[in-house]
Amino acid sequence: MIVEELFPTPLLRVNIKDELDISEIEKLKLLSLDKKNLIPNGNNGNFFHKNVDLLKTYIPNSTTEKVIKKYLDIFLHDILLEKEANVRITGSWINVNPPRTVHHEHFHMNSILSGTLYLNAEANKGGEFIVHKTKANTRQVASHIYGSNKFVDKWKYIPVNTYDLHIFPSILEHSVASNRSKTNRLSLSFNTFYIGEVLMNPKNAVTSLTRLDIKELG
Repeated sequence: MIVEELFPTPLLRVNIKDELDISEIEKLKLLSLDKKNLIPNGNNGNFFHKNVDLLKTYIPNSTTEKVIKKYLDIFLHDILLEKEANVRITGSWINVNPPRTVHHEHFHMNSILSGTLYLNAEANKGGEFIVHKTKANTRQVASHIYGSNKFVDKWKYIPVNTYDLHIFPSILEHSVASNRSKTNRLSLSFNTFYIGEVLMNPKNAVTSLTRLDIKELG
């Protein structure tokens, strides 16, 4: 008997502490104290900074952005096998989760790959990244389920720690578990989009999807 695993979704996890300029991270963390520019994110008690292009405007040409771009390229070229494609970071923002707060389930629209760099996240103290099974991959009718496995679970908890970087397809439904530590959980999230024309190539017939040449901005 063979049980096939159909169409898995990749999520890249890597700790990049040794590749970062920690002075840049400390500068980003200061934004969590900028209360006049922190905006409530729903009714869950968490916040995000109103500057949603932080990497470009706050620490331009940073080591942080270069390291993130390195792993975006690995994800796109080596995991998704889009060898000729390139993406740029189109938005980046700080999230602040005080103790006992969560982040609602969502996905990122108008983006190809998204990700999160954890600036402060205590291991084994909650605030895990939760991936949710989409409705398309969930049975509409089922009897009582006795137990747990990867075929019936509706979500998966991904542990997080300071300087962990996660990269995933933007369509992936996700949320954040309750922060059980005594300090704010801080993260830098980002979205991306393709650089250049978006093309389809069935049987060597190249067709532009948008007729729009998406150039590098700035």
